[in-house]
Amino acid sequence: MLERCVMGTKERIIEAALEEFTEHGYHGAKIRNICSKAKINIAAVNYHFSGKEALYRHVIEYVFQLADPIDEALKISSPELEPEKFLKTMIQYFVKNTSAESPLHRYRFRMMIREMINPSPFFFEILEKQIKPRFMKIRQTIRKIVSEGCSEKEIDSIGILTIAQCIFLFNRPVIDTLTGESNFTQKNSEMIAGKIFNNIKADKKSGRKK
Repeated sequence: MLERCVMGTKERIIEAALEEFTEHGYHGAKIRNICSKAKINIAAVNYHFSGKEALYRHVIEYVFQLADPIDEALKISSPELEPEKFLKTMIQYFVKNTSAESPLHRYRFRMMIREMINPSPFFFEILEKQIKPRFMKIRQTIRKIVSEGCSEKEIDSIGILTIAQCIFLFNRPVIDTLTGESNFTQKNSEMIAGKIFNNIKADKKSGRKK
């Protein structure tokens, strides 16, 4: 990210707010801490964002403008014409983004994890607008890959478990400690994505009519 000395006031507030909201969540974040990090006064926050709620909403919108694993997969494949290639590519980008050095990508995942643990007043709005459409795209693609005998509940379970596996890989210190290899997830993203995808594809062979 840009050095704060060359950023405008609004950009400094956003970067400081990203750090504060990621570290403490919406409920624990303090405007005075954001002001201190951004080296501005409270009046500047109120001028640009009219308070904590509007600032938080803006930060959420900001991080979801980043390149998304689904967007990246769409560049090289189609869920309608190449569902297997699309899903495998999406998982690989998801794995890479969760372990990426880019603080912006890590902020997004950490903020979403905090929302799930301690929801803000806007959590379900975020869920409906930002997260659910992405989940539905994954779910629709899984439906094209697995056996026709898989029920809708099974499709939901496969989608949720797929995302859960990817999110766990976000905790790089834990993964590196368990494996004994620095930056294990990033170095082995293709192999990990392949393993997760193969588990999904296995349902195509084992699915049964309900």
